[in-house]
Amino acid sequence: MEETNRIKQQLQLLLSAYGYNLYNSVNRARADDLLVRERAGDRLSQAVDLLTRLAIDYHNRCIPPSTREQPFPPADRLAALKEIQTLRDDISRLGVQIRGMSVPTTDKTWMKFRDEHEMLSKLLLEDYNLITQAEAVLQSVQLLTAEAWTGAQAADLRPLIHAVEQTGSDRDRLLHNI
Repeated sequence: MEETNRIKQQLQLLLSAYGYNLYNSVNRARADDLLVRERAGDRLSQAVDLLTRLAIDYHNRCIPPSTREQPFPPADRLAALKEIQTLRDDISRLGVQIRGMSVPTTDKTWMKFRDEHEMLSKLLLEDYNLITQAEAVLQSVQLLTAEAWTGAQAADLRPLIHAVEQTGSDRDRLLHNI
């Protein structure tokens, strides 16, 4: 009889993942939040990879090699290359921030004062906005070419990046105003 109880107890622990109930809607919402943020971060990582390739391509095609007559590359082309690299670094930093965003812990004291499922649903909506905005950044970056690169394209990307940053700030504000 004692052996049967021990087996039953182990089975319950396995099904509840040793205290973490995978079938609980709150835990699913928490896991979905993590997956959604990972997807948004992945879109931004893809944009970073494309901008890295764009910078290399721009350097190879648009910046002439040094010669005796012109030992330094044209300043305007170096500035354009620097702009591509700055955009890449900004998007990379943003992707790291999104992946590192906090999620409320399963604190039993806080559960008395808040509806965790509703709060996690709101967070998931904010994270959905992150995905759509990160996708917009990626699609805009996919259209860029070294030959057609201008400062106007960088100016067009800035509002998209700012929208992702703003959504991240809104998400943090929602989480901290609980």
